[in-house]
Amino acid sequence: MMESVNKEKSRLSKEQRLLIWIPRGLALIALAVSMPFHIASGFAIPFMADGAGLWDNLWSLVMLVVFLGLVLGFAYPKVGGLLVTVPIFAGFFIGFIFTLAAPWTVILPAVAGVSYLLSMRILDEREEKGV
Repeated sequence: MMESVNKEKSRLSKEQRLLIWIPRGLALIALAVSMPFHIASGFAIPFMADGAGLWDNLWSLVMLVVFLGLVLGFAYPKVGGLLVTVPIFAGFFIGFIFTLAAPWTVILPAVAGVSYLLSMRILDEREEKGV
C-alpha cells in the first residue's frame, strides 16, 4: 500500500506538485484570515443570533460552507473548489440583485476556491494528453 502511494507521488513533476500546493497554501491563508472575522462578527452559527437579519444569516451560512470547502479541498480539490466558489458567487449575485452590500472579505476564499478548480482542470488536461 505505501509503495503505491510513494510511486504515485514520484510520478508527479515539480510543476504538478506546485499546482497542487499553491491552492492549498491559499486555502490555509484564507482560513487564517477569514475565520477570525467570521467568528468575531458574532454570527458564527446561522439563524441562532438575536438581532441578525436575513442578510447576516445568509452570509453566515455561506461562510460555513466555504470553510468546509476550504478544508475538504485538501483531499478533494474539485469538491472543495465547488463548495467555495458556488456559495460565494451566489451570495454576490443575490447581493447585487437586491442592491445589498456584499462583504468583500470573502474575496480571498473565493480566490482559493477558484485556484482549486483551475489547478485540477490543468492537471486533468495534462493527464488526458499524457504529459
